[in-house]
Amino acid sequence: MAEAVARNSEGSLGIVIGGSGQGEAMVANRVSGARAMVFYGPRLPMGAINIEGHKSDDPFEIVRLARQHNDANILSIGARFVSEEEAKQAILIFLETEFSNEERHFRRVKKIDEN
Repeated sequence: MAEAVARNSEGSLGIVIGGSGQGEAMVANRVSGARAMVFYGPRLPMGAINIEGHKSDDPFEIVRLARQHNDANILSIGARFVSEEEAKQAILIFLETEFSNEERHFRRVKKIDEN
């Protein structure tokens, strides 16, 4: 799946589900162009969510930030840690959230993909 997502890079997204989601993300991230994030369930951010110091009361903020700031193209869900409804919500957010297109985020993604 990671190879297919990386090969079809423009707008291609993937979702993988595992016990913790961690191993799946590690394997996916070995593929150049794959940027997997792990979702363990909803949780409120403990501090600012960006350099401007904005706060959030959205328990799925991490999914949005991974797409907006890091152009995550794979969502790895830890099935032992989330309910079916939480997983569905995370998937919906992941699919609907766009990359921010800010220059600093482009530079970040370029650095990620170089490794």
